[in-house]
Amino acid sequence: MRTPIRLLAVMLPAAALCLAGPARAQSLEDRLRSQLVSVTSQLRAAQSSQAELSAQKAAAEKERDALKAKLATAQRPRRSEPAASPEYQRLKAEFDQMAAADADLKTRLAAAQADLRRAGEETLKHFRPEGERKHDAAHAGRRRVPAADIVVHEESGKII
Repeated sequence: MRTPIRLLAVMLPAAALCLAGPARAQSLEDRLRSQLVSVTSQLRAAQSSQAELSAQKAAAEKERDALKAKLATAQRPRRSEPAASPEYQRLKAEFDQMAAADADLKTRLAAAQADLRRAGEETLKHFRPEGERKHDAAHAGRRRVPAADIVVHEESGKII
């Protein structure tokens, strides 16, 4: 299954090829604007995917913390139970599974954030003249896309 970020990576070169093709009745500005709308919707889809992954990560961390507390309770040796009781072993296995799932979610979230950042940077590169890119180097933190007057925050990659 392709992620919205990968779809964005495929759509940007396709948009560039469309722009390089024969002249059409539609003006360059209209074509750029329609491409920007398309890329913006794909970017929003990627951001919602990132938000979903963040929510899953938070839920997994909460469950992991609950299991840690339960495991710590089970690890304390009781006089009537041996330290390696079946419940302790079950809780330990459950904790190890949750820790692995947590690590996987963290990795996926970091990858999604990196893809989102790259997609935002690529979008800005395709829709901005060279002069504005130099201007933004002096004013890092926010970028404007002139065709639709959309501001994208560099660090978070969110559209403002």
